[in-house]
Formats: sequence, C-alpha cells, structure tokens
Amino acid sequence: MDRNAMCRVVFCLVCWMGHVGMVLAWQVTTDWEGELRVLLSSEHSTGKFEELEQFRLRYVEEIGVDGGFYGELCHRLATYFGQSGMFNRSLELFKEALEGHRRPSAADPSMIVNSYFNLAFFHMQHGLGSDFLVFADSCIRNSQRFDRKRSIGVHIYEQLAAYHYDAGDYQESQNNANKGILLAQKEDLYLGLLYIQVAQAKLAQEEEHGKSDRLDAAHRSLQHAKRILRKNPELAALITSVEANYYLAEKNFQAAQLNYEKAIQLYLSRNEYEGAVRNLIKLGDLFMESLKDPLSSFQTYQEGLRILDRVHRMDLRPILLNKIALLYMKDGDFLSAIANLNEAIEGLKIADTQRNSHRPPSDSNVLYSNDLLAEDFFSNLGRAYAGKFTQSLDSSDLRTSLRHFKTALAAMDRVRWSHAYDQSKLYWRKQAKATFTYALDVCFQLNDVESAFFFLEKSRAVLLQDKLNDSDARKFLSEAENQRERHLKVELALLSSKIAREEEGTHAYDSVYREIFRVRDLQKAFITELESTHPLYVEAKYGSNVMELASLRPVVAAARQSYLAYFNGVSEHNDQAYIYILAVSAGEEKLVKVPMESYQENIQGFLELASDKEKLNRSFDRFQTLSYRLYSKLVEPLGQLEQRLIVSPDDQLVPFDLLVSDPQRAGSYLLLDHAVSYTYSAGFFIRSIRSQRAVKPTLLGFAPVSYQEHLELPALAGADFSLGKFQKFLSGCEFFLHDSATKEQFLTKIYDHPMVVLYTHADAGIGGEEGNLYFHDDKLSVSDLMLVDPLPTELIILSACNTGVGNIRPGEGVFSLARGFAAAGIPTIVTTLWEIDSRATYTLTETFYENVVAGLPLDVALQKAKLSMLHGTDPMHALPYFWGGSIVLGNVQPLEFESQWSATHRFWLAGLLALGFYLLVGYRKKKQLG
Repeated sequence: MDRNAMCRVVFCLVCWMGHVGMVLAWQVTTDWEGELRVLLSSEHSTGKFEELEQFRLRYVEEIGVDGGFYGELCHRLATYFGQSGMFNRSLELFKEALEGHRRPSAADPSMIVNSYFNLAFFHMQHGLGSDFLVFADSCIRNSQRFDRKRSIGVHIYEQLAAYHYDAGDYQESQNNANKGILLAQKEDLYLGLLYIQVAQAKLAQEEEHGKSDRLDAAHRSLQHAKRILRKNPELAALITSVEANYYLAEKNFQAAQLNYEKAIQLYLSRNEYEGAVRNLIKLGDLFMESLKDPLSSFQTYQEGLRILDRVHRMDLRPILLNKIALLYMKDGDFLSAIANLNEAIEGLKIADTQRNSHRPPSDSNVLYSNDLLAEDFFSNLGRAYAGKFTQSLDSSDLRTSLRHFKTALAAMDRVRWSHAYDQSKLYWRKQAKATFTYALDVCFQLNDVESAFFFLEKSRAVLLQDKLNDSDARKFLSEAENQRERHLKVELALLSSKIAREEEGTHAYDSVYREIFRVRDLQKAFITELESTHPLYVEAKYGSNVMELASLRPVVAAARQSYLAYFNGVSEHNDQAYIYILAVSAGEEKLVKVPMESYQENIQGFLELASDKEKLNRSFDRFQTLSYRLYSKLVEPLGQLEQRLIVSPDDQLVPFDLLVSDPQRAGSYLLLDHAVSYTYSAGFFIRSIRSQRAVKPTLLGFAPVSYQEHLELPALAGADFSLGKFQKFLSGCEFFLHDSATKEQFLTKIYDHPMVVLYTHADAGIGGEEGNLYFHDDKLSVSDLMLVDPLPTELIILSACNTGVGNIRPGEGVFSLARGFAAAGIPTIVTTLWEIDSRATYTLTETFYENVVAGLPLDVALQKAKLSMLHGTDPMHALPYFWGGSIVLGNVQPLEFESQWSATHRFWLAGLLALGFYLLVGYRKKKQLG
C-alpha cells in the first residue's frame, strides 16, 4: 500500500487536532503554551532539541508532572522529535504524554486518543506489529468515550487495514476498512482512504472463483474514493497507483505500466519518496513477472534503491534487495543473490522487546518486522543455495538450503497464526507450494528421507491440524470458558447466515454487518484474554511440532502397512514439474521423483470415466489405459509394498483400488492385492489411532428416504430397509427414518453413539460453495460442523454422493464433508468420491459393516466388501463405478466391541444365576440335614 502521502497527511491532522483541542481546553497555561509555540516555530536547528528538553524539565520543576499542560507538552514534543527522525525519543515522550492525559488534573483527557494514535502510527512505521495492534486497540476503545475523537477512531481502522494488508491478511484488512466506513459520519479524507483500502484488499485476493465480482467491487470502491478525494490533489498519486493495481488484476499490462509510471512522477513531484519507491517496486514486478523484461525490472529496482535514503520506512530496502536477488538467480549469479538476501534478512531483524509467548520466532534470539517477508526471503535464500550447488557440487550448500527452507516454514507458521480468516491462510498456503517443491527437490538430491517427511507433513492439511489442536486445547479451559467460546462461534454463524439474506448497501445489511463486527471484537478480546491467562491452552493450540518419521515407522511395521505420501510439484517458466513420493514400510523408506507430464489430464479423464457408468461401459479400454498410466506413476516406481496401504494424497483423492497393474489384463486392479486407506497426513493418521478401540455395541442410523419440498430432492427408496438390516449385527441400534430423520435429531443424538450410518443425499460444494449433507427437513453444511463440540464418534459412514470431494485448496487438500467430520474429531470416515448407485451402496455398506463387526481392520473390511461385489453374482456390479467410489479415511484399527448382551439377555442371565444360587444353597442345606 502507498503509505507516504496518507501517513504524512494523517499524522499532521491528528497532531493539529490535539493541539487545537488543548488550546481550547487549557486557557490558564497560555504562557507555557505560547512559549512552546515560539520554540517549535523557530527556524534555527542548532541546540533546538536541547532547548525543548530543558523547557520540559523546567515545566516539571516549576509545575510538576501533575500539571494539566504536561500531557500536551509531551505530545507536541514527541510530534516534533518524530518528524525530525528521532524516533526513540519520540516514542518515550508519547508514552509520557499518555501518563499525563490519564492524570485527574489533565486539562483535556480526550487527548489520550491522539497519543494512542501516534504511538500506534510510529510502531507500525518501525515494524513493531504487536505493539502497534495494542496501541491501535486502545485508540479505538478510547475514541468511543469521546464523541469529538470519533474521526481518529475512524482513521485508526484505516491504519489497521493497511497493517493487515502488508501482513498478507487481506480479508482482515477489508474488514477493518469496512468497520471504519460504517463508523464514519461524514465524507472526508478518512472515508476516502478507507475506500482505497477496500479496493486494495479486494484486488490482492487472486483466487479465480468470484474474481469478476471482486474486480467489480474493487472498481466501485475506487470510484467512491475518487469522488470523495477529488478535492485532495495531494492524493492523486495514490489513486493513480491503485488504478494501476486494478489494471494489473485485469491483465491490462500496458495500462498498468502507464499508471505506475504516472504515479511515480506524481510522488516525486511532491517529494513523496516512499510512495515513489513502492510504485517502482510494483513497476519492477510488472516488468519481471508479466512483461518478461528482466533488464527493465533490474533498472527499475535500482532506481528505487537510489532514492531510498530519503525514506524512513525500514522494510523497503529489504524488499528491493530481495527483488534484485531474484534477478541474479535468473542469471545464475547465486553468490550475488545470496549476498543480497542476507542483507535483506538483516534489514528485517528487530529487537526482541515484546514477544508473544504463542508466537515463537524461528530461533530464540531473532524477531522479524514482517514474517511474511521473512518467509519469502528465507525461501529464496534456500533456492539460491540450491542453485549454488549446481555450480559448486558441494553438498553442504544443499544442507544450508534445507536449513533456510525450514526457517521459512517457521515464519510461515507465524503468518498463519496471525491471520484471522481462513481465506487469507489458504491464499498463502497456495503460495507456499513453490517453497515445498524446491525443498523436496533438495531432499531428493540428498536422499534425505527424514527431511522429506518433515516437508511433506508441513505441506498438507495444516489448517485441519490447527482445528484439532484448538479442540485439544479446550481441555485446559473451564466449562464456563468453553461455553462462552462456543456461544460466540454460534452467534457469528447465525449472523453470517442472516447477512447472506440481506441486500448489500441496505440499512438492514449495514445493521447486521455492525453486529458481526461487534461479536467478532468480543470473540477476539475473549481469545486474547484466554491466551494471556492459560499458558497450557496456548501451548496446545499453537504447537507447531511436526511428527517425526521415527514415530511412524513402528506403527506401520506393527500393522504391516506401507505409508505413501504424494506431493505434486509446481514449475516455473514451463519447466518440467515432478511428483515427489515418499514410501515408508517396515525397515525401508524410499523417496522417488517422477515426471508429472500429462498426470493432471490423465487424472481428470480417469475420474470422468470411473464416475459415470455409461461412459465407463462405452470406453472401458480407455479407462484401462488411463488407470495403468496412473499406476505406472504413483505405484510402480515404489517397488515392493505391503498388502495394506495408507495413502496421503496431495490436492486430489485418487481411488487407488481402481488402478491396474497390467493394461492388457482386464480386472488387474490394485484392489486384488492391497487394502487401501487414506489420511490427510501422517500426523492425522497417528493422532486418530486410539490406545484402545473398545466401543459400545450401539449404532446411530439416519435414512430420511424422502425430503421436504423446499429441498427439491428425490426419494432414496430402500434406504430404510437397508438400515434395518444392521440390527442383525448389533442389538443397540437407534434409527431415525422418514420425517424423524431431522438435522436437529442428528446433532443431538450423534454424541450418544460410537458408530453412525447416514443414507442420504449430499452435494460436494464445488466452485467455491461449501458442501451440504441433507436431512428430511434441512441441510447440514461444513461450516455447521465447525460449531459442534468434539464428537465421541469412532466411525461414521457417509453413504451419500460426493461426500469425499469438494473444493481443492492447494497446500491443504480437498475441503469436503468428510474433512468437516474429521475436524470435529471423528477418527474414521467412510466416504464417497462420486454420485453413487443407491442399491449397490446399500449392499456394499451392509457387507462392510458385517466385516467390521467380525473384527476385521476397517481397510480390509472395505476391501473384502468390494471384492464380494467384484466377484459377485451380478456382473454389472463388477464395473468399478459401483464399488470404486467408496474409501475409508483415518484410523483403520479393528473395532473391539464391549459385551453385546441385551437387556433381555442380562435379565435371563441374572435369573439363571439366581436360580443356580438358590439350588446351590438348597443342596448344601439338604446335605447338612442329611
């Protein structure tokens, strides 16, 4: 964001407002105020700082720090020292001003708002983010106490929006800007700047889904800003710069270049050097990434360095050095790149003053002003050392490379923890794909399976792990605290549903929006309080330790399983991309790298045929060919594997059962020799394993069969009949059929049973929408599952269409209904990958459950159920469409059932025991009498 013009205008306005307020409120200090005004306006500079300090000391000596003018005095001195570049002294004086404004004798207590604002401003300028947030929050709270300070409260939201934008949390940036807009009471400079921030945040969100709507919204916000700021020519450069960003998002590179160049000239004409440098960086990026003109890019960055000595912002020089390092790497000059990156990283380091206990840095002695930049710089440094190895052939360069990649991931963790919304977290998970690709390639060159395992674990389902950590952390809270947290979550969910029904721009919409912000602020304050008072809660919630390979080895060895982790690498400049695979079996690990080539096209064609029985029948030979191609990439390079496989996929779930080892032999499916299960990560797999798997012999079943009209769903004939068959396996069944199979009953009863079966409809939620599971009266969404307390359920069978598919989030995997139940704490989920045939599913589910009750491991139970269909009496069911879409996720340990004696059984047993006891006593008495 171009901060120079805004910050100068804002800082002067806030200080002027404070000065005017103080003069009006403190008439009896005219001599002190007048003398200070003369000192500050004098043109001589020699000894001026000493004179001002002596003036303050004389006031303290004659009047004392309790004097009503002392807060104003310190505030104005702090302003002058800050504008003169003496930032440390300025901060000290602002803190003195705060104390002065707090005293009962203060002439104008509302001046505390101004001091908090300026303290926040200076801390942001110097990269002290945690301090900035504290002072910004205090500014907001105090501005609500004084009506005439509301405009400063509005503007601190603009500062917060800018801060979160620079930190990469674009959703939080947009939210803070919208808060300020709702709070604003008039169209002024502050409101215009807030609309600028909204436009910037929307333009920064690069996800393809909804891109057109975001661009339209950004354009509207920009037009609002231009109309409001039309009488502020000093901000013309800023508006031009944002227009350039808009053209860049539209891929109109020529218009973007012209606007960046125009903005640079406007900034330079006003001596606004920070804004000029920021736009030189953007122009250089445009030359490098979009126009493929590295020479112009290099010259542009160098121009930024040339004028940088006139800019106080500490992070701009490191940014420029990093950009130039990337150009050096493109030219193969890795030594120059390394030198630039080391200097850039040094420029980000700050003093370790106020470290949050739950935001640990990558090592004990170093903090960085911007973790997002630190992650990028260390990742690039890792790449530079990997490039240096190609010239030096010194393996120590590869080891150094891995060390820097690991430091980058530590910074990435801190970025994720600092972001408030999953949208921003998912964006940066996607961006991190390149870092994982480079790191895994270095691991492959070193044949370092331990490090490869580390990077693979960090590359997948981290947000799922965060949610599970959050659930575990709640055990350190009281019942009242847990209820409070849950209440706030539910209230936010209800408000989110409500605002979706309102039209944007209406009074009703704004009213709900304000309420959402109010509840979010309450939630944020509550979580902050919990984290400050419960260290064990913090440790459990933010634990970033990755499970080591040594913990996985004995588990797979004992169960005679092979663990297979996949990562789909990304490439630059149309280079060859690769799939990285780590296989872990008893006594053996193997790390392989295979060319991706037409992998994605083969996957799409394979799934398209497998999920459509008509197409599969017509093009079975084509299906066999695609299936073998996938087998030759995903399985064949791994050599001998155990009969039981645990697959941890990347991005998309592939039904391994359907892969064939011989394209010339029909039916040579992997299913014949291997029982396959899936997991989100090795950490999730180990976490899902129970020390003991003994469960109550009870089952909860739901089969709505038919649905209320507003859901517009067809009936599922036979679902109730199939569910009834489960009673022959277990005596403790509780079924909800037809109109009793409601959403409310499900959310109530699921806590009472270790096993659940759902026969119903579902939709995957592909295309940005979330998935839904349907009951007779309503639907259950993935976001609804985020609100439930951790579930005691051991196994849930989702016999509904597409419950295992959903939106693919690079770096996180598939966001499906199955994942939602996993996040709710269920260790084992049986789910589906496509629209399923109802009757075939009933048969498969019944056979699977019979195998589970017989004590088989769950992956083997599903394998045998599929084989019974493949080799069954109905030749149609041998088609993979009917059985290949069902998979099992998570823990596949056998279920051990507690005694299945029913109440009737127990009654007869008690009667027999009583009768036996009576006969025994009678016998003994008879013997004694005899």
